[in-house]
Amino acid sequence: LTQGLMGIGALTGGISVGILSSKLKIQKAWLILLGAAFAVTPTSIVLLFHLPPMLSYVIITVSCFIFMAIGTMLGITMITFIQKETPKYMIGKVMSYAIAVITCARPVGQILYGFLFGTLKDQAYVIIFSAVLISSFIAVISRKIFHRL
Repeated sequence: LTQGLMGIGALTGGISVGILSSKLKIQKAWLILLGAAFAVTPTSIVLLFHLPPMLSYVIITVSCFIFMAIGTMLGITMITFIQKETPKYMIGKVMSYAIAVITCARPVGQILYGFLFGTLKDQAYVIIFSAVLISSFIAVISRKIFHRL
């Protein structure tokens, strides 16, 4: 159910980009990134306070849905920006490079998270909360960069 709702969240994010296209500017992408970080926060809270299983499940599922919607919005915003700013004769090369970097970075993150969750299995909330803090920091720092674009 959670996996299915994550897929629906991604579709919702894609539809939202179409509806909000006039408001989603690259200069505001840092806010989308910040929203994605905050969408994960409830999961950390659930794990910290050991809430009842069904309540935890619902909160984590809703959090994942929101995260996927926001993540899709960010991805589409970034890809649209790259395609608009790249000269037409280079779009294929630039998009291939961007996708290659993203694809190669994903397993590195999965290895890191796997190691951390294995090491801190009884304190998973620490990992998630740390990811929220780091992502929020990156979002705020990237604000100046996005404003220059």
